[in-house]
Amino acid sequence: MTRPGADGGIPPAAPPLEPDVPRWIQLPVRVLAALVIVPVGLLWETVRLTGRLLYRYLVRPVGRAADRLLWRPLVWSARHLLWLPLVWSARHLVWLPLVWAARHLVWLPLVWAARGLAWAARYLLWYPSTWLLRYLVLVPLSWLHRLLAPPARAFVRVLASAARWLLARLAVALRLIEAGMVWIGRVLASGARFGWWLLGVLVWSLYRFLLRPFGLAVRWSWRHGVVPVGRAIRWSVGQLARLLRPVGWAVVYLGRLIGAGVRFGWWLCGVLVRALYRFLLRPIGLAVRWLWRHTAVPVGRAVGRVWSGGVRPALRWLREDVFGPVKVTTRQVFVALGFRRRA
Repeated sequence: MTRPGADGGIPPAAPPLEPDVPRWIQLPVRVLAALVIVPVGLLWETVRLTGRLLYRYLVRPVGRAADRLLWRPLVWSARHLLWLPLVWSARHLVWLPLVWAARHLVWLPLVWAARGLAWAARYLLWYPSTWLLRYLVLVPLSWLHRLLAPPARAFVRVLASAARWLLARLAVALRLIEAGMVWIGRVLASGARFGWWLLGVLVWSLYRFLLRPFGLAVRWSWRHGVVPVGRAIRWSVGQLARLLRPVGWAVVYLGRLIGAGVRFGWWLCGVLVRALYRFLLRPIGLAVRWLWRHTAVPVGRAVGRVWSGGVRPALRWLREDVFGPVKVTTRQVFVALGFRRRA
């Protein structure tokens, strides 16, 4: 904003700065600028305006039309005719059949086989084994203990009574020996005979009333207890083996059936994958590769060669050898003529 002068009016504008050029050069330079530089500047402005008009009314509409009529249909076609069918085919022809086959041909048969084996092991092995162990081993052993415990106690009591009786007799004999040293010879013979008789009586009594009943009890227990229990155990084991043999056959058959199902599912998956690759993925890939090699690559190479061989050097030449000097010269002339201040 300018300040008013002393007389209330607006002061005149400051005179333009004169360039540091001699006066005898200014007139030829101005004539040269009027004849050469100004037409070149006007030509350059005309070219810029023409470029802007061409970009606004030709290049941009053509680009928009190419985007709407060529690029977007190509993208839509590639998405709806290639990508989405490939995704749908991969999902419904490969992934879902593989999941179905893995579930119905591998997982569910394995679960059924495991449940059947667990049931067979529980009701055909564990329960019969515990019952046999309880009623064929533990119960007979407890019965034998109860049966043999009273004879053992009686045998101990008889031995104790015999020992006390023998000690009493020995004490009597010793007292007799001590009291009658005179009759040692006769008493010795009589004592020897009596001792032999007494030993025979003791041995016979021990055999008659202890060893023989104990042997008979052991033989009876062996014949009527251990032997039947062993025969029952052997019979139970044989019956259990006969019972488990069909279960083993069933497990083997089920394993073979599961193996056959897994092999068939694997073969079917291989056939589906090969068919999908051979009749869908491989032709599409070959078509895309052929299109890429014979259309996109040659066009791209041609565009690159044209751009690098012709357009880029021409633009560089115009920028460096034509428009650059013209711009510098125009600026200097405008500064010399006073149309623009020196920067």
